[in-house]
Amino acid sequence: MKFHIDADTGDAIWGWILPDDPAETPAVEALAPGRAPVLVAASLPKRELADKGQRDRGLFGFRIDERAFPGLAGEPDIELRYAASGERLYRRVSSAERVNAKAALFDIALLPQKRMIARLDGMFASRHDNAEAMSAETMTRVVKSLHTRSIMITGRPSFVAHGSNMKANGYAVFALLRPPFEELAERLLFLKLVAGSRNGATLMPLAHGVELLVEFARVFPFNDARAMDRAFRQAQPGHKNLLRDPLTRVFGCGADEKPGRIGVTRALENLASLDVVGTRAEFPAFKRMVADLAGVDIFGDCEIETSPKVAELADWLSCVGGAQNLLENDLKLYAFVEEAVADGLAAA
Repeated sequence: MKFHIDADTGDAIWGWILPDDPAETPAVEALAPGRAPVLVAASLPKRELADKGQRDRGLFGFRIDERAFPGLAGEPDIELRYAASGERLYRRVSSAERVNAKAALFDIALLPQKRMIARLDGMFASRHDNAEAMSAETMTRVVKSLHTRSIMITGRPSFVAHGSNMKANGYAVFALLRPPFEELAERLLFLKLVAGSRNGATLMPLAHGVELLVEFARVFPFNDARAMDRAFRQAQPGHKNLLRDPLTRVFGCGADEKPGRIGVTRALENLASLDVVGTRAEFPAFKRMVADLAGVDIFGDCEIETSPKVAELADWLSCVGGAQNLLENDLKLYAFVEEAVADGLAAA
């Protein structure tokens, strides 16, 4: 699905949706506290999309105004969602609560920090989580959008593909990194949960891009170091590719480019261009630096939450040669960043 919000003038909000299913008629659900949801189907032509051959039928545009949603102009907290999936398209919040800034938080974790995301939800007019799941075109449109000055993008999209566009459009860009073995441990445990859960389908969107690892995690021997090593070394090429160096991949690799020494160098250069880079181990310092830059305490009393099972598995993985091989470049990259953060804090 691709989408764009063209404008919010107070008394009207309009944009377009291009669904993945050609037979679907896209619709938007408008929500506000204390009011029944309002469903608005796309009914306006978007000629430029039809001209590109993306659909034979050109009704992708929608418009929500006072007739569709009475009292729209005076509603400070309206939210638009894609009716088919519930994905948020746009949210308007009152100016008294809003952070008037464009920001992006890069965090390669599959599982977001719930308290952190909940806090951001009330501070930005527009928030897009799991940005890695956006198409390249939608991501570009969101970043370049002129209709809002209050927007937060979170997730693990390719910095190589989108970082320069963010900087060019006035975004403050942050990165919060974590130890590679900890990240691998959480990914495996989460994907095993997806494989064995009745709610696996609802959890699967968080695994965007690594869905093939669900089967790998389902049969992974979590309590046997030798068997773990064997599982990593004998993994299918596609599984190894998805397990290998996710941190280096996000910050140092282009599309279809494999992580390597050049990727580590490029990732360090890209990270050096960010406004704030921090680690989970030094999260309080990261929060302070972001607050100093933004002029408002964005993360408040949030703390990093890590499961004891993740910490325990990370310790096991740090002694497994197969895991060390798969994270060779990430371990180098994280060590450089960890040292730089420590030096910066010491100097400060």
